[in-house]
Amino acid sequence: MSIAHAYPGTEFYDFAAKNGFITNQKMEDDMGHQMAHIEYPGLPVEYVMEMVHRFYDEYYFRPKAAFRVVWKAVINRDLPRLYVEAKSFMKLRAQRNKASRKMREENALKQQESVSMNA
Repeated sequence: MSIAHAYPGTEFYDFAAKNGFITNQKMEDDMGHQMAHIEYPGLPVEYVMEMVHRFYDEYYFRPKAAFRVVWKAVINRDLPRLYVEAKSFMKLRAQRNKASRKMREENALKQQESVSMNA
């Protein structure tokens, strides 16, 4: 699963720029992980990222998928590599969840400030 990115010089980039959908030019974080940089009306960047995380959690933590990954590692005598990758994935997952929570909290605070300013 990948997040759609609008690369400069492409038709998609021209469309996104023309319609004001590009939120920033950075397509990945400091560690090289994908970030959403396009925000469609009614589909906030935070929601897109949250759904990406949810997809990975719901896919890879299914018993059948987990068993298949472990079984292949056992057959291929690749358990040490699987351990390293699993550890890395869990660290990334925790970082993504933390970033997602922070974005939600910041947006909620902005909305509260906006409401209090308009009241």
